[in-house]
Amino acid sequence: MAFNIVDLVASQMTPDNIRAMASLLGESHDKVGSAVSGGTPAVLGSLISSLEHQSNKAAFERAINDTDDGILDDIAGALTGRGNSLVGIGQELLGGILGGKGLGSLARALAKFSGLSGESSNSLLGMLAPLLFGSLKRKARSDSMDIGGLIDLLRGQKHNVAAAIPSSLGRELSGTGLLQGVMDTGDKVAATAARTAAQAGDAAEEAASAGGSLLKKILPLILLLIAAFLIFQMLNRPSEPEVVTAPGGEMLASLNTEMEGMVSDTVDTLRSVNSPQSAQLAVENLSSVDRSLDNLLGLVDGMPPSQSSALAATATRLLPGLKSASASAREIPGVEPVIGSYLDSIESKLTRLSQR
Repeated sequence: MAFNIVDLVASQMTPDNIRAMASLLGESHDKVGSAVSGGTPAVLGSLISSLEHQSNKAAFERAINDTDDGILDDIAGALTGRGNSLVGIGQELLGGILGGKGLGSLARALAKFSGLSGESSNSLLGMLAPLLFGSLKRKARSDSMDIGGLIDLLRGQKHNVAAAIPSSLGRELSGTGLLQGVMDTGDKVAATAARTAAQAGDAAEEAASAGGSLLKKILPLILLLIAAFLIFQMLNRPSEPEVVTAPGGEMLASLNTEMEGMVSDTVDTLRSVNSPQSAQLAVENLSSVDRSLDNLLGLVDGMPPSQSSALAATATRLLPGLKSASASAREIPGVEPVIGSYLDSIESKLTRLSQR
């Protein structure tokens, strides 16, 4: 699978780590999760754009050298034990590259996108910075790259970064100059298409090797078709607002059916859990459902309410059954530590879908 810098950094943002961030900020898990998913590529994009200026390269090198990548070994523990100190360090490192004005603009845009307060958004960026710089530092070390090689790597990831930035957050940042050269319309469309195709290919391989249901195997194709429609819609967006008809009732019906299948699979998986050992066997299925819901959320973010309302209604209908099965599984001794974080993430994402 082709290297993707966003996936490298996002792999550190586990449900437990997001929960630790939310606790430190005093904000909801959903808002922090949304801010992290959008803020990670937005920070990467801002760094890539800033590195076009020679004066910022020295600050970037200092940030990499000064970051202790050991934090990646126990992120939740570090946030719990010295969170406020990490926030200050991260803000200083990031501000040294983006400048105080750039950091403030990024924090305000992230607050509007996620619903966090301005103070929480600013602090979250301070938390993300050491994780991001630490991930880059380890990547450079593992690939024996000097700082020039790392900068070249980042520049080569422009399309992947652009594709991962939610459209609404991209609009909030459009007038700041932070993403200049990263979020150009043509690059965004090409990046979204490339990323969706890559995800579809990866999902198809997983489904085929796992011998899953027919719906699981055709999900990548369904997602790819919906993404193609949204890209077409982006390229042909009218200058004046107009009512957009649903993008193929059959496609939306397929997504509704697939969502029902995901929740049904999750409930069936939870019913098979009766011990910590069986919970461990359920992790793979729950992780797969969690990733599929991520894909759905990404697609729904680009839909107008007239198109997303059917998916929201389905999610609303499915939530009670999922929560009931989840609550029953959690009551089994020893199960919560094994699959609790996956269930939190799945419930959170289905709730977000129901609110679209």
